[in-house]
Amino acid sequence: MKRSQASVEYILLLALGLFILVMAFALAYYAKNFTDATLAEVARTRNETIALLVR
Repeated sequence: MKRSQASVEYILLLALGLFILVMAFALAYYAKNFTDATLAEVARTRNETIALLVR
């Protein structure tokens, strides 16, 4: 393997790693937003149910 080919492959591997890292952070961000919205809905429903039972 030539030295220039090895350096190009190394750069491509590094770029792939950075891309995977960015995608992982984006996926974690959207998963957090989804769970926050779901938990807010559950809390609202729970509070409504408690209010109905306390009456």
